[in-house]
Amino acid sequence: MISHRKLLLAPFALALLCFAHSGARADTVVFNFESTPTTPVGTGALTALVLTQSGLTATITREGGVGFDIRDISPGGTGFGSRSLDPFSNTGNTAFIVNFSQSVTGISIDLGDFGSETDTLLLQAFSGANGTGTLLGTSGGTLVAVGFTFSFQTLSLSASGINSIRVIGGSAQFPNSVYYDNLSVTFGPAAAVPEPASMLLLGTGLA
Repeated sequence: MISHRKLLLAPFALALLCFAHSGARADTVVFNFESTPTTPVGTGALTALVLTQSGLTATITREGGVGFDIRDISPGGTGFGSRSLDPFSNTGNTAFIVNFSQSVTGISIDLGDFGSETDTLLLQAFSGANGTGTLLGTSGGTLVAVGFTFSFQTLSLSASGINSIRVIGGSAQFPNSVYYDNLSVTFGPAAAVPEPASMLLLGTGLA
């Protein structure tokens, strides 16, 4: 038989559960490089870039330890943002790798160029660090040559348990020769720890 005490506490417990559920929603952050200092053009001054937003850290490198830059492409990159990842110090087939400090569930990123040649774009998501483990998803696209007019595409994908991505765009002659910007990442709570609401339910005997 349900006790009078439990009947009185039931609405309170339901409210706590609703509050705890709302606190576990996924979050989305955008790494847009606008506050990242630029580097001298074409020097490959960076071999790693570590950025943190809302508790999520993204560590950006290139395969083989190849260098890259942060470049301000305004005003040409209209609609893209000012500062972007710039691979042009080395346009070889060495993709960008992004490792995340916790598993994420959704990725999107803009890839753009000034259109002197057609570029093939590729985004891949992996279960392990550094583009290893299970391939969880792939997104691709094409930037068609349109003279020297800037254009870009957004590649996106969703999957559970993404810990790193590999992204590259360019032509057959210059495999990594586009700009990268607006890396948007969706992720959930960092760890499954007992929530305050659950602890209170245990205390009331309703859990």
